[in-house]
Amino acid sequence: MKPRLLLIKPTNSSFITVDEQALRHHFRLSSLYLRQEKGGLAYLFGIVWMLVRILLSFKSKAVLVWFADYHALPAVLMARLTGKKSVVFVGGYDAVCYPEFGYGVYCKYIRGFCAKHALKISDLIIANDEALLSSDNWYYNPQGHPEGVLRLVKGLSTSTLVIPNAPLIKAPESVCDQRMAQILCVGGTPRFEDIYNKGYDLLFGLARLRPDLQIVIIGINPAWMSRLEDEFQLSDLKNLLLSPPLPHSEVLQIMLQSEIYVQPSISEGMPNALMEAMLCGCIPVGSNVAGIPKLIGNWGVVFHERKSECLLKAIDEARQLQLDPETISSSITLRYSISRRASELKQAIGSILLSSL
Repeated sequence: MKPRLLLIKPTNSSFITVDEQALRHHFRLSSLYLRQEKGGLAYLFGIVWMLVRILLSFKSKAVLVWFADYHALPAVLMARLTGKKSVVFVGGYDAVCYPEFGYGVYCKYIRGFCAKHALKISDLIIANDEALLSSDNWYYNPQGHPEGVLRLVKGLSTSTLVIPNAPLIKAPESVCDQRMAQILCVGGTPRFEDIYNKGYDLLFGLARLRPDLQIVIIGINPAWMSRLEDEFQLSDLKNLLLSPPLPHSEVLQIMLQSEIYVQPSISEGMPNALMEAMLCGCIPVGSNVAGIPKLIGNWGVVFHERKSECLLKAIDEARQLQLDPETISSSITLRYSISRRASELKQAIGSILLSSL
């Protein structure tokens, strides 16, 4: 009989969907979606219902929580109260603190308190990259910027484990060599500060430096357009196309048509968008942050200074690489898979369940 698990997901992000698929290989899984992105009232109602679900999930052996955030502390407390094990997945936002642009759960006292104590009380912490446990971000700050839960949460002694993400999609049957000479970047911007975190300001500078390069950015919240115009005068840049979020299928089609995919973020875990772009055959260019260099490996270019000029140099180097799209796509297929993540999750969760016997 497969053990029963309850997965708490604040959003319906693709990487959480990957885990739902992975966990169902080996466990009887129920999921609870908290609707965090719908606003405070919907999220609060979701947390209250979460507590009821955990309390009434008599047969569940463990509660799995994606992200150390407001919801994580009541979840792990209720799990402990009802005799269940708890696992917290950290993914990026819950492993950093950038007060300069308000990024990271630890920038707010109550939110940080919930995250820290959830991590301390849980039975296991799973990160998708070692950088989310302990690292320095030399890309953001040449003197090093501390990141990772072991650096940010004093006295944290909970067991930790690194299990890399896996792409939600399979490699396309055909990855075409004939591509548009355009540079693509994809990432959501629910807050204006995300423009900087995703490195879009570097792409704006790149568009101004090189009018001959066609640049496409997908995921810009339309609410920020007037402010972007005021700060960056983007209407002058005829080679820059800004798009709001698009359906996943449309994004994949654009990836299949684009020559280069850029991930110039300040903070990331192991970005699924970069993984999917490589799976679609794009030449990757990315900042030296967290899991980005590991994903790119020998199949693209990593740049180390947060400057548009450094990004431009990396793109010029990438365009000189003698790599075909099939080779780039195969590199992801060979290194990352749902079956591999499922196997490692089974072993990790199985270990903590055995420890309770």
